[in-house]
Parts: sequence; structure tokens; C-alpha cells
Amino acid sequence: MPISSDVPFPAELGWQDTRVELDEFKVILSSDDKVADKIKCTRYRPDRSKVTTLDAIFTSVKIGEDWRCVSRSPFNIEMFE
Repeated sequence: MPISSDVPFPAELGWQDTRVELDEFKVILSSDDKVADKIKCTRYRPDRSKVTTLDAIFTSVKIGEDWRCVSRSPFNIEMFE
């Protein structure tokens, strides 16, 4: 699948030296073959100033003996100067 030319790469955004930290993690739905997790994370510059924060819900399902992420839905995205 080709990458759209209007989607910037991390280096183009100045993110090449940044670090992402997981701020929160919570299982919001769980069964034997499906799980939905809510996360909150922050991307930091080397000087520890924030680049962005976001929440996201990741949904994974069990296929055979493997678990696969089938959906990721970010929201509350906040960008910083």
C-alpha cells in the first residue's frame, strides 16, 4: 500500500529525537477473544517540552492462538508549539 504524500514523516515534523511515554493504560472491555484498551500518551522533545498528547482506544481480537490489533482510534489530540 503506497503512503500518501500528504502524510508527513516524523523527521519532517521535527520528531526524530522525540520520545513517547505512556501516561495511562486501562482495559475497558475484555472477553476470551477480544480486548479494548484505553491509553493516554505524551510525546516529548529532548528538553522534555511536550510535542503532543492524545488518548486512544486499541481493540485487539484473538485469531487462532495470536492476538491482532484490529482498530486504533485516537481522540483528544493536542499539539504544542
